[in-house]
Amino acid sequence: SVLDVPVVIGMIYTCTATAIPTGNCSDFRQAVVNVIETPEITEITAFPDTVLCSNDTLILCGQNGVAGIDFDYTWTTPNGTLVTGTASGNEIFCDTFAPVGDYGSGTYTLVISNQGCLDMASIDITVNQAPEISPIIGNTEFCEGGSATLELWNNNPLVDSFTVVCTLPDGTVVTQPGNGTDTIIVNVDQPGVFCCKFVTPDGCESEESCVTLTVIQLPTPEVPDTIELCDSEILELTGTANGSALDTINYTWTGPGGFIFTGTAPASGPFPATDPTPETGLYCLVLSTMGNSGITCESDSACTMVIVHPTPVIDGIDGGGEFCENQDVTLTATVTIADGSDMSYEWTLNGMTIDTGTVASGETLTLAASAAGEYCLIVTSDFGCADTACTNVSFLTAPDLLEVTGGGEYCEGESVELSGMGTPGPGTVTYTWTGPNGFIFTGTAPNGGPYTAVRNNLTLDDSGLYFLDVALDNGCPADTTLAVEVIVNPVPVVDSTIGDGQYCEGELVTFGYSIDVHGADTTYYNVTGPGFDTSGVITGDTVLLFETTISPATAGTYTLSMITSDSCESLLAFVVLSIREIDPAV
Repeated sequence: SVLDVPVVIGMIYTCTATAIPTGNCSDFRQAVVNVIETPEITEITAFPDTVLCSNDTLILCGQNGVAGIDFDYTWTTPNGTLVTGTASGNEIFCDTFAPVGDYGSGTYTLVISNQGCLDMASIDITVNQAPEISPIIGNTEFCEGGSATLELWNNNPLVDSFTVVCTLPDGTVVTQPGNGTDTIIVNVDQPGVFCCKFVTPDGCESEESCVTLTVIQLPTPEVPDTIELCDSEILELTGTANGSALDTINYTWTGPGGFIFTGTAPASGPFPATDPTPETGLYCLVLSTMGNSGITCESDSACTMVIVHPTPVIDGIDGGGEFCENQDVTLTATVTIADGSDMSYEWTLNGMTIDTGTVASGETLTLAASAAGEYCLIVTSDFGCADTACTNVSFLTAPDLLEVTGGGEYCEGESVELSGMGTPGPGTVTYTWTGPNGFIFTGTAPNGGPYTAVRNNLTLDDSGLYFLDVALDNGCPADTTLAVEVIVNPVPVVDSTIGDGQYCEGELVTFGYSIDVHGADTTYYNVTGPGFDTSGVITGDTVLLFETTISPATAGTYTLSMITSDSCESLLAFVVLSIREIDPAV
């Protein structure tokens, strides 16, 4: 059987059993009973409040009302997180939940246990979601007069709406609404520290996010108001600047006709540029620099008005050059100017003024040049733009022929070298040799010669007078023409040979030569061969015949040589006689 005994204190309990009805038989047993005290939660406290933002820190504290005991405790958060600890007696024990948003909004339950004897209590905590601010991104450098465009956003998707509160570098506070995780764009035109935070309608705030903004200051360019120049001149642009802490700076000039020039210079200038083909219009200077972040800033432009005046144009001077003595020379030049205005002109000879006046655009000026030298025409506009053209006039003395050489007697086939000499003078000359049988040769040489020509492979028809004519390059001829006589003497020719071949030994052979004396009056001949030598004279075309008996002593080459009474030698002619080889009888 089971006996229920109320236990109120810890002690030794004895149980005795007696037999009924005799009552004489009995037995007993003893049991030791320990009584464990149950802890009692007397208080749960939340700091700083029971309504918090998700990024706040919650401190929960509890207290046991039973003194003298040690116990374990466990906090259970709304999201199921368990936080455990130990404590003694009735001391207050506390735990931190940070940030409280990680543990949830709702009931926080505390269970304390003394060896299995429990007590439990709870507290309700309301957690409002706080926005989570992103880093502020964007270019933290901006140009003077501009602004920095910055972006930031809320990283907590549980927050639907909030107020963006930003503090400008000068301390001014500005606000704007924010929604969910949408990107927020802020433009700031002040250098310094710029900070923002998000605040919900419940009063929950994000941390503050800050950046330091830097303004890039550029100097102000300064340029002349006006520049005037001629269109034949090179435009020299320049500018200066004040008020910059930069060491160097980039600059750009722009102007009419697509002109652009970019350079780098000290921040205070100068900022030079040149335009070789300037046009009337505004030429503007802009300064620029690149910040550390890569942003490029440009100054306001400063412009100078460039006025380009037209320059007169001389379309060359016609009529200059080399002329014969006492020849009339007239120089002409047509002048124009783009604006059609009148111009002044000046003719000079070797730097000395010889004529002046006024000329209209498109008019042709003329000048009689009677002296040798450099003639220059200078035409100037009202503004002072000028064009200059020059030409030289020289008068050449006609060449003077002194002698010619190369005449005499020659043999057919030879060459004759003709030459002439004159008094040395200025310039070059053109000379021409002409002669019989259509001969003509033209060449150039220094004034005074030599004036040479060669006629090769002379024929009988090339005999006659050869004339030399000399003229300056401009056509001024020499006063005289000289000539030499060339006589070409004939050279006899062997038209054919007779008897060339093989013969039987002992055979009598006739050999010879058919001769054309080409008109030579007297020709001397000589025939030589093996054991043979004979000479003679012929006075006209003929056939020379000779006999010899073929033998080993007479076989060989027979050579004919001829020379005229004018000492013209013919080419050698040959007859070869040889012994025929006889095959032995079979």
